[in-house]
Amino acid sequence: MERAVTMLYLFCNPDALPIWNDGWDYKRRPGLQKMVEYLNDKLLDSRFTSMKGFTQDFNSATHGDPLSAKWNVVLSEGVPVFLVSKNLGSPRLADEICAEAVPWLAATMGMMSAAFGQEEGTSGKPN
Repeated sequence: MERAVTMLYLFCNPDALPIWNDGWDYKRRPGLQKMVEYLNDKLLDSRFTSMKGFTQDFNSATHGDPLSAKWNVVLSEGVPVFLVSKNLGSPRLADEICAEAVPWLAATMGMMSAAFGQEEGTSGKPN
């Protein structure tokens, strides 16, 4: 999700490209929440009155704070255990991740197509 949002943000905000070209330094680049807010304003004409907290669940899942427990607590011999690393034993979690990832992958592919297009070969058909 963060990669797709970053690509869309840079595509819609070319003024941010120098930050990207300079290495996308953590102190200079906008955070995910700021990019989502920018895109809400720019692309959706502020359709959502507030984007506050939109990225909180994503950050929790990625960075393992206490709110990530809903993804990382499993039962071991009937006792809840908080995993400190990857949870590789939960098909339901894998399904949820896939359901979230597939639309972002499709968005990323669409942005790649819009940004890079298709070159025409000698036959006049896209390669």
